[in-house]
Amino acid sequence: MISRFLEQFDPRAKFMVLLAYLPVFFLPLPILMLIGYLAAIVFMSLISLGPRGVIRPFLSILPILLLVLLLTPPFQREGEPFIVIGGRILVTTGGINEALRLIIRFSGITLLFYLFANTTNADLFITSCYRMGMPFNLVLVVTIAMRYIPHLTTLYREVTDAHSLRKGADGVIRGFSPIRRVKALLPVLTSVLIQAIRQIPVLSMALECRGVGRKVKRSTYLELKNRAGVMADFAFSLIAILILLIPLIREMV
Repeated sequence: MISRFLEQFDPRAKFMVLLAYLPVFFLPLPILMLIGYLAAIVFMSLISLGPRGVIRPFLSILPILLLVLLLTPPFQREGEPFIVIGGRILVTTGGINEALRLIIRFSGITLLFYLFANTTNADLFITSCYRMGMPFNLVLVVTIAMRYIPHLTTLYREVTDAHSLRKGADGVIRGFSPIRRVKALLPVLTSVLIQAIRQIPVLSMALECRGVGRKVKRSTYLELKNRAGVMADFAFSLIAILILLIPLIREMV
């Protein structure tokens, strides 16, 4: 029910909420307040996308989170000593707080964009950006990126499977060998790059047939419906933003 509600939610109102919630993770707020905002986003993701919708974005940034957890505390010397070995202060409470703040920031931003991307129709979002005054060239770049990044991911998987079938059992890398894995990855990336370059003439011809480059005002095949629920969507967005601002105002006062 919530998933269908978010999918049918007007992309302009949804984008407005996204822009309002993103700066929160960059504000110098208490850790508990940031955890509360992150928990709210995790809750919405669980209801809308299920457990996989929360696990996948976390797994994609897990290496970054581990690096932040390992490298940030030793270089932040503020606060009380937290870990002391042999009379030397290795980690302080300030370092732990800074590491948690960065982890919450990366996680919150990633979950917000993942939730927005998986509950928003790409065509409606692009049309909304164009209607809100975004230049056509920038809209075109966003459109191509949103369509070709998933295509390149699929192409990478197909090329990887093709190379695995050619090598057979002898091509399986056993054990932890970063150098061998990098060497095995180079032919795959080369094949993906060649296939991507081959598609450039097709893309150029398609854009030329659509009249891209002419100095005329562009139109769209897809029109945004000015249904009665649009005003309700914007009203709901304003309520969500107010719910966000009330704790912030109390904290600042």
